[in-house]
Amino acid sequence: MNSLALEFSRDVLRIIELNDSAEVVLKKEINLGFNINEVNLMKKNRKEIYYLFAEALSNVFPEEDESPLNAGILINTDQTFLSTLPVDFNEDQSNIDSHILWELSNYYPETYKNFNIKYYRLNNNLTGKNIDDILLIAVDKNRIELLNSLCIEAGIKIRNIEISHFAAEKCLPADYKDEAQNILLIGCRNLRMDFSLIRKGKLKNYDYRIIEDKNFQSSVLSHINFLKSSFDSVKKVYLYGDDYTRSISKFLNEDFEYMQTALINIDGTGDISFCPLYGLALKNSLTV
Repeated sequence: MNSLALEFSRDVLRIIELNDSAEVVLKKEINLGFNINEVNLMKKNRKEIYYLFAEALSNVFPEEDESPLNAGILINTDQTFLSTLPVDFNEDQSNIDSHILWELSNYYPETYKNFNIKYYRLNNNLTGKNIDDILLIAVDKNRIELLNSLCIEAGIKIRNIEISHFAAEKCLPADYKDEAQNILLIGCRNLRMDFSLIRKGKLKNYDYRIIEDKNFQSSVLSHINFLKSSFDSVKKVYLYGDDYTRSISKFLNEDFEYMQTALINIDGTGDISFCPLYGLALKNSLTV
């Protein structure tokens, strides 16, 4: 059974489909005609948005095929709230939950109760034995509701909704779970860089940087220096994203010769933008 994944990235829809052998049989990038980040505007113009989305899909999938599409859905990191913070795990769960909610309320004082919230313990113990960092993930419920209704109107049955950067991890080489050295995964989209530090297949640190004035060098250097001081040196770096990613890769190759740096190329075409989609489609194909 083929595995289908869709990614919403501002005004772009990316589509990938894998066959039973995990080979790419469909790969498309099309303009939606609306920006998925503009939730309030989309809610005001639902009928027009539904029509534009259905029209975009009709250009990819034949109209005579009336069976519903079963797809995994990706949203980009700029459509979420992501933050790492220390948590005292000596506290009971209710206190931990209150601390997390308080953190979110500092950023969204009026709407923090309208978020779906998850967190992952990073087990890096930077501060102490029982004080550990977590990765807080929060997504506005309005955004999820809008995606659900958009897909239902277009005849898409959503299998799961995931965040693009973390789906990209599935595209790393198979032996990364046994790698005792630090691996850095960098995604670059729309002048935003997302960084994940991984050791033995486990996420140990996450951060992101906005590239101001297209000066990515200082952001990359600052983050690598932080990782070196807190987690030891990074030995391997994998990158994916838009065309700007190639400039980041060139910078790393020229200034950090001790690190192995590679662009994640999923199908040999040199296209590095579909990495998260491939990761989600691959994950779903293995869990049918």
